[in-house]
Amino acid sequence: MRKRLLLMLLTVIGFVAALGGLRLAEIRRLPSRPTTAPDRDAVNEYAILYGQGVKALREATADLERQALELREMQTYFEVLRAARIMWNPPENMIQGKAHDISTRVAYIGEDAALDAGIPSSPAKRIHVERVSRVVDVKLSGVPSDAFHVTALRSPEQLLGAGRPSDWLWSVKPVRAGEFELVLTLTLVLTDPNAKDRRRDVSLAPRRVRVKVSALYAAEGFVREHFAIVMTLVAAPLVASGLAWMRLRRMKRRRAGF
Repeated sequence: MRKRLLLMLLTVIGFVAALGGLRLAEIRRLPSRPTTAPDRDAVNEYAILYGQGVKALREATADLERQALELREMQTYFEVLRAARIMWNPPENMIQGKAHDISTRVAYIGEDAALDAGIPSSPAKRIHVERVSRVVDVKLSGVPSDAFHVTALRSPEQLLGAGRPSDWLWSVKPVRAGEFELVLTLTLVLTDPNAKDRRRDVSLAPRRVRVKVSALYAAEGFVREHFAIVMTLVAAPLVASGLAWMRLRRMKRRRAGF
C-alpha cells in the first residue's frame, strides 16, 4: 500500500513537471521579437497553468500524506486487536413489566474455556466472534429507546484477559407490548499514553424480542399516567355521598327540633 501511494505521488509530480516543460519549450520556440500582447498572454497563461499545477500537487501530496497516516494508524489499530468470543443470552419472549436478567461474556480465543460455564443451554444464547481491544465498553439498549428500561448491574468498561471471561449484566424490563429489538454494542477502547484514547463502536446483530401484554402492568401504568383523573373518579362519588349524608342528618335534626 505504501508503494502504491508513493507511485501515485511520483506520477502526479511527473505529470506536472512534463506539463510545465512542454509549455516552456513551446514558449522558447517562439521567434525572437519585441514583446507583444499575445506574448504576455502566453506568459500569463503559463503562469496560471504552473500555479494550478503547483496547487494540485500540494493538494495531492497532502491527501497522500493523510492516507498514509490513516493507513499507519489502522495498521497499529489492528495490531493491538485480538479475536474474541462474545456470548449473550437475549430472550425470545418477555412479559410486559417483568424484569429479566441479560448477561454478556467476552473472552479472547484461547481463554474462553469457561465462557458459558454456569449458564444453562438455551436456543436464545448467541455467540459472536470479533476482534476486540484489551479494554472494552459494553452497552445494551432497546430499539426504540422507550421500549425497555435497561439497568446496568456491572461496570460497562472492563479489562479483558487474565485467562478468564469478563462479565456484564443488565436488568431489562419491557414497558410496552409488541415486537422490539435489543442491541448489544461493544466500544473498543484503544489507550495511547501520548494521545487521547480512541474508540470504535461494534454493534452485533440485533435480537428481535416479542413482548406479551400484561393486563395488571397496563392497569398500573394507566393509573400512574392518569393519577389525577383516577383519583377524581374515585373521590367524586365518596365526596358526593358524604355531602348527601351530612345534608340528610341536618334535615333529621331539624325535624326533631334540634
